[in-house]
Amino acid sequence: MFPSMNDDKTIIKKPISINELLKQITPSLKISALARAVPGEHILVVFETHKELVEQALECLKIGLLEKEEAVMLVTDAIPVDRIRNKIASEWNIDIDSMEENGRITLSAFHDWYMPDGKFELQKSITRLRKKLEQSLARGRKGFRCFEDMIPFYSLDLKHEGLRYESVLEKKFDLPLVAICAYTRQSIEQLDSPAIELLHQHHIRLIGSP
Repeated sequence: MFPSMNDDKTIIKKPISINELLKQITPSLKISALARAVPGEHILVVFETHKELVEQALECLKIGLLEKEEAVMLVTDAIPVDRIRNKIASEWNIDIDSMEENGRITLSAFHDWYMPDGKFELQKSITRLRKKLEQSLARGRKGFRCFEDMIPFYSLDLKHEGLRYESVLEKKFDLPLVAICAYTRQSIEQLDSPAIELLHQHHIRLIGSP
């Protein structure tokens, strides 16, 4: 059995400043908002750190598996995929190999998913995502929850490619897909105003965005 989403209790000790209180409750508020995401939503979410990004990505995948009965995917360079796989296997008490084999869980590094041939190709990336989603539906899943770490698009000087991907992705929401595009506050702050405006335009909902 998976652990319940309610197993972990957050205890906030007093006295506490308002700034510290906000720091402590913000992650909970974000994961609660992500839990309520429904198929057809394209969400931009900003995390304070890479650590928070990974932790909440895993919580989001757990929600998709347990509560939504969806297939789930995580694409990130924040930590090695093998570490994520081991963490899921040990903490969730599941057969991760079997779930990956039947397409219930997909874990990938950024380059392996977006640049398998050494360069980013927009149409191939969209086609690959659509194929994953269609395979999950064919296996009886109710939908597909995709959590994508978008930071490498910017650290690899692929900002315009990332923005084009966001634009095309937005047009694909006739499908039962929840797409969550993740950034850290530091990565957002490095973007210019036109890029931030485009990100805002290409997402249905913004969580933790400046």
